Amino acid sequence: MVTLIAGGITIVSGEIIDGSSAIPKSYKLEVDIMFAPPAQSPPYDDDSFFSLANETIHNLCNGKELAVGKSNIMAFDSLEDRYYKMVRMKVSQERHAEAENVMTFISYTLSVMDFYNTYEKDWEKDSPVIDGMAAYNWATAYYNGAVKIWDTISTQYPDAVMYKMPPKKV
Repeated sequence: MVTLIAGGITIVSGEIIDGSSAIPKSYKLEVDIMFAPPAQSPPYDDDSFFSLANETIHNLCNGKELAVGKSNIMAFDSLEDRYYKMVRMKVSQERHAEAENVMTFISYTLSVMDFYNTYEKDWEKDSPVIDGMAAYNWATAYYNGAVKIWDTISTQYPDAVMYKMPPKKV
């Protein structure tokens, strides 16, 4: 059983993809999103935050497979840079919950990318002991969490389509 928790709320639960012995059959994943508390007084960065969020979401959510792996490391670096820029912005109390959902989505997406990169590296080792499936299972758990958050925020981005999980290698 996989359980993703953000801010004390269960985001998604489900079974792991593969019976890999590298991770237990049942586990809980808790994610702390690094995000400033709601700003108490102006000036607020709401417009800048949501402008950057809109651009970021539309770059990610094009209905295609998420750009991952060593050939797409620049995509990871760019998203990570945006994430750290956004977490420092002062978002008003009125829009903070919405902003936190966006940050959770981006954080989960970064985790998908990171674990998939680990999976790809492990898979390329061609080892009978390390096949990368543990990392792929973690990437899948984060992807499922991102899908759950996407269900919450997608109405704010009506022309965006959730990205697809990159497949396992054969």
